[in-house]
Amino acid sequence: MKRALFVIAGALSFAALGFVTGSIATNWYADSFAKSDDDINQSIGYFLIAWPLLAIFGGYVGNIMFHKKLTFRSREDADKRRIP
Repeated sequence: MKRALFVIAGALSFAALGFVTGSIATNWYADSFAKSDDDINQSIGYFLIAWPLLAIFGGYVGNIMFHKKLTFRSREDADKRRIP
């Protein structure tokens, strides 16, 4: 259950970060460099491709964080057992 929580939290945090970053970048591109609506649509299309990939990467990072925390905790427990 904790692993799912870490994965979901990682995916949601990276999705939120990607949404904010992508929105800012798309608006900046539309205001500064876009020459037509097709350019804006293409930049939004790239964002919509990258956004789920960022969410998947966030879930992967959450899984790594779960394993690091679990490994660190188990090392502490093992050290406590060894010391008399």
